[in-house]
Amino acid sequence: MAVALAAYDAVIVVQNKEGQQRSIPFTDFHRLPGEMPEKDNNLLAGELITAIELPHNNLQTILIT
Repeated sequence: MAVALAAYDAVIVVQNKEGQQRSIPFTDFHRLPGEMPEKDNNLLAGELITAIELPHNNLQTILIT
């Protein structure tokens, strides 16, 4: 599912306990291990995912007959 969300330019919407929201492009959501291998995403402390948005696009299905 991660590949599909990246391909569709999904955006992760998160909210903190104060009610403030921010959006994270899906391609920026997951982290490489680097110096903090225990942290695999870019959520800040106290944030919760509240939505995943898929932008409208003009992909068309191609039927080969």
